[in-house]
Amino acid sequence: MGIPCTGIHLKTNALEGVVKLTQNKIKENLGKGINVSFIYTDKFKSNLLSFFFINTLNREDVTYNALLPMVLSRGSKKYNNFIALERELERLYGANFDYDVYKVGEKQIIKFTLEWADSKYTNSESFDEMAIEVLFDIIFNPLLKDGLLLEEYVEQEKANLKKKINNRINDKRSYAISRCIEEMCKSEKFGIYSLGYEEDLEFIDNHKLTDYYKNMVLNTPIEMVYVGNHKNLKIDKFIPDEIKYRENVNEIPRESIKEKSLHRNHIVERLKVNQGKLVLGLLTGIPYEDESFEALTLGNIILGGSPNSKLFREVREKNSLAYYANSMLFKHKSIIIIDSGVDFKNMQKALDLINEQIKSIKEADFSEKDIELAKKEIITSLRSVEDSNHSITSFEFDNIITSNFESIEDRIKKINNIKKDEIVSAFNKVSLDTIYVLTREGEEDVDVTD
Repeated sequence: MGIPCTGIHLKTNALEGVVKLTQNKIKENLGKGINVSFIYTDKFKSNLLSFFFINTLNREDVTYNALLPMVLSRGSKKYNNFIALERELERLYGANFDYDVYKVGEKQIIKFTLEWADSKYTNSESFDEMAIEVLFDIIFNPLLKDGLLLEEYVEQEKANLKKKINNRINDKRSYAISRCIEEMCKSEKFGIYSLGYEEDLEFIDNHKLTDYYKNMVLNTPIEMVYVGNHKNLKIDKFIPDEIKYRENVNEIPRESIKEKSLHRNHIVERLKVNQGKLVLGLLTGIPYEDESFEALTLGNIILGGSPNSKLFREVREKNSLAYYANSMLFKHKSIIIIDSGVDFKNMQKALDLINEQIKSIKEADFSEKDIELAKKEIITSLRSVEDSNHSITSFEFDNIITSNFESIEDRIKKINNIKKDEIVSAFNKVSLDTIYVLTREGEEDVDVTD
């Protein structure tokens, strides 16, 4: 029976077969909460398979999820150390294995990828499956001793993760953005740091991490995306039966969307910095399923999402109040973050001018040329998706977790049809929630008011 294409499938009781989505895309269900999307193209010389564990972003699990792929990538049952794995990848004409841990809204994603040369360049019909076998051996056949993940690997990767967490502060711009989000969403899952917390690492050992791994593979939704030219891959043969026929799969809830702030947050943090950071967190109250979300997206581009934006022109270029000033729309949480680098003495002036730019969009003080440039910015970005197998994968995975299966052309049509009054209407739902200031130790008190 064909499965409907509505995102993460959590309540399927049997293998459900294949659904043809388009001429070049097929989605196949391989078990309860296990799906693979095949996107066929001969545009690239390599094939890419991406594997996603989709977890709810929880404080008690976040550090486990960040640590686990670091340990798994150290070695598997067949490739028992990093050198053995590297040799196998080299034998496969320089195949590339990678992993990542990140958050999408209030989901924490563990991602594994393998990219390898298309078999038409290797004179071997079995080459694709040889490559895929490496990826699945890393994921499902970890290197164990007495039934446990190696203590040595766990302790070494705990130390490496600790360094990653502590090094977060080195990039002051990204640090200020993440701190603003933490303060803005401190009572929500979105405020959790995706790489976890140093204080949690001391309680994790190889026994606990092994138990966590076994539980995760049996209960976590799994999505895979293949982008390549091979049309007869049998992915299901690489999935262990106990996982393929698992009984209970976690439900992944939709992010909560806050419409209005009950009170304004003002946060000032002091570090050894040479340049101040002013970051604003805005609520939009518009979920990505809403028909006005694309208008909100355009409004954000006009505000600060491109070199033609109001923040760039007015705050940075015309008034020289910021070294940079940008706005980002976090789609899955429906918030806008404005980040700027500002001299300590100019914080209030910069804030006032930024607020003026937000107000100007609400009052329709922007031109048809601004709309045209914003549409061009988004459409160019959408069309560039097809230039990379990695960006195709990202686009498809976002469609999966948002239960939205519009094509790139569908989105472009939507964007082109948006009118000025729709942008104004969407932006009038935007409200300032959090003001975060990063200033220098010993600097005079920063009194920034809105």
